[in-house]
Amino acid sequence: MTEITNKKPYFCDSPQEEPCADKELCKTPINGQQIPVCVGRMVRFKVEVCDDNEEDRVSIDFVSGKPFDSVITQEVAPFAYPKYPLKNHVRRTFNLNPQQSLEDGDICFEGIDFPPKDGPSSNQLSTGLRCVKLTVRYPPRFIDPTPLADTENGGGNARFIVQVCKETSFTVASDDRNDDPDEDVTIFVMEDPGIPNGAVVSDNQCPPPVNNERVRCNPVSRAFSWTPVKAQAGKTFRVCFIARDNKDNCQKGGYYSQATTNPCIDLSVVNPEPQWSDTTFDDGKQITVHVGCQHTHTVECRDTATVDRPLYEVEVHSTELPEGASLSQCKGIAGDVDEVDKSFCSKSMSWRPVRGQEGKTYTLCYHCSDVGCDAVLHDGLNQRDLPVMAFTDKRCATITVARCKYCVQDGDTLVNINKFYHLDTNWLRLWNANGNAPHANPIHDPDMSLMDGQILNIGPVYRVQSGDTVVALAARFHTTVKKLMTVNPDMESDARQLRPGREVCVMPCTDTPSGASETYQYAY
Repeated sequence: MTEITNKKPYFCDSPQEEPCADKELCKTPINGQQIPVCVGRMVRFKVEVCDDNEEDRVSIDFVSGKPFDSVITQEVAPFAYPKYPLKNHVRRTFNLNPQQSLEDGDICFEGIDFPPKDGPSSNQLSTGLRCVKLTVRYPPRFIDPTPLADTENGGGNARFIVQVCKETSFTVASDDRNDDPDEDVTIFVMEDPGIPNGAVVSDNQCPPPVNNERVRCNPVSRAFSWTPVKAQAGKTFRVCFIARDNKDNCQKGGYYSQATTNPCIDLSVVNPEPQWSDTTFDDGKQITVHVGCQHTHTVECRDTATVDRPLYEVEVHSTELPEGASLSQCKGIAGDVDEVDKSFCSKSMSWRPVRGQEGKTYTLCYHCSDVGCDAVLHDGLNQRDLPVMAFTDKRCATITVARCKYCVQDGDTLVNINKFYHLDTNWLRLWNANGNAPHANPIHDPDMSLMDGQILNIGPVYRVQSGDTVVALAARFHTTVKKLMTVNPDMESDARQLRPGREVCVMPCTDTPSGASETYQYAY
């Protein structure tokens, strides 16, 4: 009788005729084989053990290195092979969905047979251990100084508040933790959403050569820069980046950085928001000024300051000023390091009305707007030549030069004021026009200096009645047409009827004979 020999089990593979669509399950790994572990990609391999002894039962054990989150299938007979009637053939499949925390390690397995206890040879035999090396392959990652998501404030993309005419720049950088000496990393700008018009992204910047020999491009960086134009104000743009290495271990053509870690940067181009300060008068203000008195008013505007936005330079503009008036240059606020905060603008209008402007009314309007930069940017246009981006509402004031009033200058007396107005030689008429009540600092001396800035009445104001003419008024108040015209420069110069209801400054009882030496030229 022929003795039956108990043969050792061995690692085997399915017959080649058997279809094998999944390459990871075609062959049992050889001892020491490296299997790349790619984050986010399933790791699978199969182990098959055969035994030529028909009566033996075969088992496969994973004896070490099994990751806690891996799954290994139960033993199965892979196929029925009529053409290849193997005595004993089992398979187990290893499955692992790798996590970021996975580490390199060895996974070992062996096949053991279980001969029948009553057989001629019942000793268990082993295939011996076979181990594979799981080698973690890391995708490229973005590192400092890349603007990353704002995790401290609820997440979301990194956000830049940018300003028209001001350059904004940042750098993105990526590296790869794999140890391959020839592994390069490349950063790409994602086509969707692309980059804003006018933005520039530099080429990939690699570490410099060492001893004139190239080193691997790892880490790598790219610089982004952009100066928005006026047409881009008020809009938000997004720029996204992705990195890739040059190895085919995990993806053909290179392993890409993970979508959840790819940086996107939101660039919000802020609109200017000029606003009037509380110290600026309301629209429709009525202002009365007097001949000889200096009048000054100030308007103030600033770009609205908020915590997270840059500020624009502002400028105050005005309509045509009254003759003789002036508007100061924009005055900002002193800032740090002797700089001036030009987001604030204060302007003062100064005017001293003169003879000939009595009774006249002027409307002066102001508005405040942003100031464009004097630069030709990527749109090919000088930004200062383009319309402003934002401006305030108008603040208008109606300025009226008081009729029949005079503002006393330093050193004035009733006598010289009387001469300036060419009234007559009797200063008492001017004194009478201003009263002499005890509380009004009575004037006892015609040559006594008056208080600087004191407002004097030149005469009474008469409201025109229907049918009144200049000649009729001169006769009624015992004065002359010329004298009426000197204190009413806005009045018609002929004797036609005057508009009923208008005010006329009159100086009663000043009619004196005309002489060759008499003149009506203004004295100031």
